[in-house]
Amino acid sequence: MWNELKKMAEMPRTICVDADNTVFTFDVYEKNKFGEPIKEMIEELKKLKDKGYTLVLSTARGEDELKALKEKLEEFELSYLFDKVVAGKKEPALAYLDDRAVNVLDPDWVDKLEELLKNRPERHPTEKSK
Repeated sequence: MWNELKKMAEMPRTICVDADNTVFTFDVYEKNKFGEPIKEMIEELKKLKDKGYTLVLSTARGEDELKALKEKLEEFELSYLFDKVVAGKKEPALAYLDDRAVNVLDPDWVDKLEELLKNRPERHPTEKSK
């Protein structure tokens, strides 16, 4: 237990934020296309940045779409918000902001997962059909 607490204390104050449907609107997957910024989320991210948190923008999309994501950030003058932009991997963080997340420490996590799955396709939009 103490080792885990020590690791957390040494971890930078990092929050990992998903791109699609969290920072940008998302309806239908199109390669290298990202939606419009979600204003309420941008305002909250600015507050976190002002409090000194390191923000990492993350996407489950492939690395070949990073350039388009970075261009979208520049288009809306949002690049300054994120200390790092990554694709296809999960960065170490204190918290994860994501439209697909379920906190397994919540006693009602199974119900929340079932609710989340009711409104989702059977596979992620970027996955290929089998």
